[in-house]
Amino acid sequence: MKPHFRFNRVLQEIRQTFPRAKITAHTKLFGGLVSPTYKVVISQPLRTLAVKIYKAKNAVLIRKNNAILTALHKKRFPVPFVYSNRLFAKNGVVVMDFIPGRTAADVYERGSSQVRLKLLQNTGKLL
Repeated sequence: MKPHFRFNRVLQEIRQTFPRAKITAHTKLFGGLVSPTYKVVISQPLRTLAVKIYKAKNAVLIRKNNAILTALHKKRFPVPFVYSNRLFAKNGVVVMDFIPGRTAADVYERGSSQVRLKLLQNTGKLL
C-alpha cells in the first residue's frame, strides 16, 4: 500500500522551510512508481512545491536521489531544489521545488535506445 498525503504532516514539513506557509491546493501527480508525488500550492510565500511521500523502507534510496538532485542543482541543471527530507514513524516527506514539464523519466521511457544511452552516459559523467 502506497503512503498517503497527510495534510498536517505535510504542512509541518513545509513550515520547516517556509514558517508562515498555508496550503491552498494539492493534487496528486501521475508517475511516482514507488512513492506518490503531489503538486502543492502554498501561500506566504506564493509558491508551487512538489511533495513526495515515501515509506520508511525506501529512506536510503530517497536520500541518494536527493543527493543526486542537489549535485545536479549545484551544476545548474534544471532539477528541483530539495528543501527538506524528514522521516516520520512510517513515512517520509520530501519537499522540493515543482518544475513543470517533461521529466528525465519521460525522456528515457519514450526515447530511442540512442537517446537512452546518451542520457545514461551524460549522467554518469556528471556524477
